[in-house]
Amino acid sequence: MNNKYNKIEIAIIILSIICLLAFIILFIKGFNSRAFRNAELWEKILFGFNYPIFAIPLGIPLIILSIILKRKKGNRKIYKLGIITFIITFIIPLSLFILTIAGLMIGGAAE
Repeated sequence: MNNKYNKIEIAIIILSIICLLAFIILFIKGFNSRAFRNAELWEKILFGFNYPIFAIPLGIPLIILSIILKRKKGNRKIYKLGIITFIITFIIPLSLFILTIAGLMIGGAAE
């Protein structure tokens, strides 16, 4: 590793680990929530993905650090780790949340 970018690379690694742990913990919390114990498996998975919405603020500094590292020509593997973690903790839960809201609006309009 280049000594110049060690701190940014270490920050990306630590933040990626924190984001992924938060995502997994919140997914399990949503999957096992009390309100949906007797629900179907696909409903549990959907609500499991809605809980990691609370991990989204952790993904924002991660993408900023990854962009800084990319511009400074740092380690590409760590840059890709930051981008993949950002997609997992930010894009996927947010898109599923938007799809859930859209489904509720369409389902409510059908009645």
